[in-house]
Amino acid sequence: MQEQVIKNDNDFTEDKGLQFVKSFLMDNLQLSGLYCFGIHHKNKMYSNAISGEVKTRQHTHYYLLVYTIHSKENAVADLSDIIKKKSKGQYTVTLFIHKATTVRQLTAESKYFYYHAMHKGINLYEHDVVPPCIAFEQEPQRNVKHIKAYWHNRNRVSEVFLQSQGMVDGIDTEPVQEAMMQVAMENTALALINTFLGYRPIHFNLGYLFDICSLFCTLVREFFPRNSQEEIKMFELLSKHISKLRSAHLGPMDFVSTELLQRRCRLFHEKATVLIESEIERLEKLAKENKQQSKNESDGNE
Repeated sequence: MQEQVIKNDNDFTEDKGLQFVKSFLMDNLQLSGLYCFGIHHKNKMYSNAISGEVKTRQHTHYYLLVYTIHSKENAVADLSDIIKKKSKGQYTVTLFIHKATTVRQLTAESKYFYYHAMHKGINLYEHDVVPPCIAFEQEPQRNVKHIKAYWHNRNRVSEVFLQSQGMVDGIDTEPVQEAMMQVAMENTALALINTFLGYRPIHFNLGYLFDICSLFCTLVREFFPRNSQEEIKMFELLSKHISKLRSAHLGPMDFVSTELLQRRCRLFHEKATVLIESEIERLEKLAKENKQQSKNESDGNE
């Protein structure tokens, strides 16, 4: 189930798409630093049965850590949309935007993501005068105790909302049920991201969180694909802003879609639970091995 983005050193370079994205971001943000730490390529084929013409077009998705000198409201969503439109869908991005000064005082656990994104990704840009200033004395290690605590809290929220949603009845309650499922999926996605990347998002749109999850696992593509119009419509039921309930008209709705969505949410949560707990187990084992290795080295120096 787990899918890691693995590229050879020779392949992980600044390509034409990255040059396009980099140029756009430099024109629209005051950058302190810019790093690409994930790339997904996908070929799309278009065929015309009448003319016999077949075209193949490559779509590329980039994961970018962006440090800005000044913050810009709604930058993640707005800039991502513009890049997609300007490239006519050829390039899309998931932006991890942070003001440079806010990430200087991070805990060792929080530094894990930034260290790997900056040191193992592509350094696209660093400001000559005000580059990102994060002190890395050594490679940060994961704190498994913190990971387990965060997972426990997010999982509890997800379970309560999914269980409560299952007890809601009535043909006019679909929007309420969908909002409850959204909260459950948001918390499940946050737990996945923290467990596998060591990152705590500051932008919480469900589509954005799902895009991040697609960097390290296939769950989103399995249960919530967004390719066909029908799939997009299904996802929109789940991702409507909860504030819309303030003016929602609760009449008879398409309960079949809601039931299908319910099954997918439950399966997504079940599969995510298996992935997260397996990863925590792996991290615990790794921590013990590292501790034993340090002890052996210490004993050998005495």
